[in-house]
Parts: sequence; C-alpha cells; structure tokens
Amino acid sequence: MTSSSNINHVKNFWQLLSEKNYLEAFDCLHQDFVWWLGLAEAVPGLTNPTDKAGLMAMFVGEKKPFPTGLRITVKNIWQADANTVIAEGSSQGVLANGEEYCNVYVWILELKDGKIIEMREYADTAYGFNKFS
Repeated sequence: MTSSSNINHVKNFWQLLSEKNYLEAFDCLHQDFVWWLGLAEAVPGLTNPTDKAGLMAMFVGEKKPFPTGLRITVKNIWQADANTVIAEGSSQGVLANGEEYCNVYVWILELKDGKIIEMREYADTAYGFNKFS
C-alpha cells in the first residue's frame, strides 16, 4: 500500500467504528490483529494483548463498556514508514454506568497486506482507570 492509502485505511477504520459499522470496521483488521492498550486491566474482560475478538467484544459483546458506541475523532495522522501510521485523537461516549467518557490518544498502527495487524494505544490511563473503576 502507498502512504496515502495506509492513512486512508486507518481513517476509514476509525470512521466506520464511530458510525457503528462494526462489521465493516473489523474487516479493516488483519486476521492476526493484536491490540496493546494501557487500560486493559481496567476494562472488564480485556487483557494485553487483545486480539480482534477482544476488540469486537468492546463494541458488540454482551458486556460492552460503551453500549451506545464510542465516537473517535482523529485530529492528526502521519505515515511513519512504509507500514506504520501514527494517529492522534480523542474519544467521546457514555459508559454502561451512564458516565460520560472522553479520553485522548496516540495510536501506532502497523499494516500488513492492506489491513491493520497491530495497534498500540496510548491514552490518559489515570483518567481511564478512574472511569472504569
């Protein structure tokens, strides 16, 4: 993939996820996808690393923490190298307990065969642990 197509692929993934087009969003992920996140211990049912099924459970599972979805806004995005995209953004949603959830992120995404194979997520973990506790 070219640099611009990698960036467009990542933007498309976040847009589909935000629009609750989950099946299409998860199709953007490689079958061997792994997700590393600092908040894994705070979110019920998640571990590090989390695979494609674990990410799907956050949005379509019975115990999803964001029952009405999670809106992701990408503010900046860069191509780091041939297979790596870095994105900066924020989220907005409502937790299952009714509390508003808004966090800030940096994601490092690795692509393989035109799909996202690895995502490393860096967020405000103090805020996240407070909200999920």
